[in-house]
Formats: sequence, C-alpha cells, structure tokens
Amino acid sequence: MANCSQSFVHGQLRQLEAQGWIELGYGSVRLREPQAMLASLAG
Repeated sequence: MANCSQSFVHGQLRQLEAQGWIELGYGSVRLREPQAMLASLAG
C-alpha cells in the first residue's frame, strides 16, 4: 500500500478486522486466520 494516506490504510485495516481476518492492537496487527488468508489469496 505504498503511496496511500494513513486514513486510507487505517480504513482498509478496519475492514479486514471487521471481516475477522486480523486483530488490531496498539502498534500491532495480528493475523487471526493466516491459513485461510493464504488460501483466499491463492484463489
């Protein structure tokens, strides 16, 4: 996400969190279902 505003990236992270893919914490991002995320990216 190079060349993106902080607010855009934050919005995208919030969407991923709402979908259950990640968990946002203070200064951290935790993948909740890394295998499912990889499978989704693989098609």
